[in-house]
Amino acid sequence: MEEDEKGVEKLAWNPECPVAGHSDKVYFVAFSSDGKQFVSGSADNLVKIRDTETGAEVSSFLRLRRVC
Repeated sequence: MEEDEKGVEKLAWNPECPVAGHSDKVYFVAFSSDGKQFVSGSADNLVKIRDTETGAEVSSFLRLRRVC
């Protein structure tokens, strides 16, 4: 992770590096309106919500596919 001018680690997007916790390609990343959290969705069918400042996982769930 990179650090800002105060020495605080910040997340930086790198398309070559998968979002932690995903085992396959990440297809989307979206940030909350206040910028405090982001969500990522992957081909591994997992959706993860993370804290933007620390990168810590807040929640995750399995995306179910529609059958019909």
